[in-house]
Amino acid sequence: MTRTSFTGARIAGTLAGTLAAAALLLGASATPSLAEGPFASFAGNWTGTGMVSTTGGAKERLRCRAHYDVGGGGNTLSQNLTCASDSYKFNVVADVQAEGGNISGNWSETSRSANGKISGTITPTQVSAYVSGLGFTARMGIAARGGKQSITISPTGTDIANVSVTMSKG
Repeated sequence: MTRTSFTGARIAGTLAGTLAAAALLLGASATPSLAEGPFASFAGNWTGTGMVSTTGGAKERLRCRAHYDVGGGGNTLSQNLTCASDSYKFNVVADVQAEGGNISGNWSETSRSANGKISGTITPTQVSAYVSGLGFTARMGIAARGGKQSITISPTGTDIANVSVTMSKG
């Protein structure tokens, strides 16, 4: 794998979009009190690691950190996410809202001018989401395990085969 093959703007933009959606939804599976919206327990700083795999079989470790501001009684979330590997770094900002069991929002990757939409469903223990941007889509699943959030992302229309990230609050 050459450095430039894994750092192209399209791949990085796709990865940024899928990780933005994952990061936005990370706190959703923490169980909030009955009076709080699904993002209520998400405010603050989060860190974690993960792995990105390409369709060519290459794998690379990711390191991520995020800051989240929650409003609207726990029903709105603003995010600033930075992830890096040995080959690249990106910064994603996003806003998402929850209404009933549905989520929707927008994201943008600030250094590559990539952007897109997020939609899906949310419960206190499960997130199922769809991420779209110019030239790609991705499906995501998020579940809670032992106080950590586990995310799997399966993009289409890109050289990325799979992304998995685990983040914890701290």
